Amino acid sequence: MRPLPLRARLLIYAVTAAGGAVLALQLPEVPGWTWIDLLACAGFAGAVSLAAWRLPIPLPQRTETETFSMVDAVWAAGLLLVRPSVLLFAAAVGVAIGQTLRGVDRYKVLFNVGQDLVGIGLALAVYGTLGASPEHPGGWLAAGAAMATYFLVNATIVSLVIAIAGRKPFLEVLLPPLRLDFLQWAVNVALGILVAVVWFSEPAAVPLLVVPLLLSYLAYRGWIQTLREHFRMNELATTADSISEQGDLTKRLAAGQGQEGVDSLAATLNGMLDRLEASYRRERRFISEASHELRTPITICRGHLEVMSLDPRPDEVRETTGVVLDELDRMGRLLGDLTTLARAEEPQFVRPEPVAVERFLPELATKAAPLLNGRLHIGPLSPGAIVEADPQRLTQALINLLHNAAVHTAPGSPVDLRLVPDNGCWRFEVADVGGGLPPGQEELLFAPFSRGSTSAAGSGLGLAIVRRIAEAHGGSAGAENRPGEGATFWFKVPR
Repeated sequence: MRPLPLRARLLIYAVTAAGGAVLALQLPEVPGWTWIDLLACAGFAGAVSLAAWRLPIPLPQRTETETFSMVDAVWAAGLLLVRPSVLLFAAAVGVAIGQTLRGVDRYKVLFNVGQDLVGIGLALAVYGTLGASPEHPGGWLAAGAAMATYFLVNATIVSLVIAIAGRKPFLEVLLPPLRLDFLQWAVNVALGILVAVVWFSEPAAVPLLVVPLLLSYLAYRGWIQTLREHFRMNELATTADSISEQGDLTKRLAAGQGQEGVDSLAATLNGMLDRLEASYRRERRFISEASHELRTPITICRGHLEVMSLDPRPDEVRETTGVVLDELDRMGRLLGDLTTLARAEEPQFVRPEPVAVERFLPELATKAAPLLNGRLHIGPLSPGAIVEADPQRLTQALINLLHNAAVHTAPGSPVDLRLVPDNGCWRFEVADVGGGLPPGQEELLFAPFSRGSTSAAGSGLGLAIVRRIAEAHGGSAGAENRPGEGATFWFKVPR
């Protein structure tokens, strides 16, 4: 209640007090109740609490949630079947119990009880003024007119409180849900009058209405659900069109409260948008970094060619040619690495086949011999170990790891290559004693163009390629840091 404006609080207090006054006016009749009246009050209170507690139908409307129930059917039947004091006390008790069981805030419970009592009190006044017999069609029409009064009072009070609390125009709150509110009111009133008609004609037949009423409720709930999905689909379509037209991948579809149907679709689409946004950001960052890396050798080549004289000396030509060829070679290697990273997203990037590790790793050590100059040691191998992997991509990933160890360790320091089982996977490890990594760079080093704090030559794509190859095999890659001692870079693939 505290955040509400003063006018809204005063209106809520006034409605609650008016409801209490309506109930107080009926107190003199209570001592004259018969046991039938007591049973009727208990029965109607139970029906109201059940409809308010167990049978509500929520319908999200923009930022609000409108709750429908079949309580109006109870009011319509009560107008025709019981005395006014019985209906009013049943309303007060039933609404209070039902909404309390639903966990509604106690201030809202008091307000809802008050506005229901005011509406029902006015409906009883209209019904009594018309003076029709409840057993004839004239009484049914009178009950319909009385319930129309209740509907108008209820819709007006609730909309007025929301308008004041939300500082919105009254009609802007009242009109949008009015058509749907009227339709559900008409259905409920018709059901309530039907129950009363059956009671007057043959009371024993009333239990037979349980099945059609239950089916009506299920059909009613399905109808409300269909409307809800219709509104949600329109909302999703509008947001999706906005995202498409503006190209703003930061926007998201409004999340629903359910776990099925349209709400599940919205959650799935939001997850897809999250992945698209992340991919888009990675692509932009990748293009920016790639253009920077490619611009450097072009700038060097252009600078040397521009300063070369029109009639260069032979030594000047040799020097410039050597620099240009070196830079072009570097550019070629960079483009090759970029092509590998781009192709890693393709389904045919890897062609797995059984690889016998006892033969594969010694052959790999032979290929890597020029890199490590006798420093490579192969750890014990599991006899008969078979890895399901693409041998060319596996070679490429391990050569990159070995090259990384060769560049970042001191000459003569050992480098170990081993294969160990790891929770249903084979894990290739390249361990060095190069002093370890700066804290916090274990994951950063696997990002494209990330070279950490090293000044060694390179494009910064080697470890990124290792990770892409591992992921293409359904595995992963990473590093274990041993500060002050060394690091172990690993590449894991499923068995």
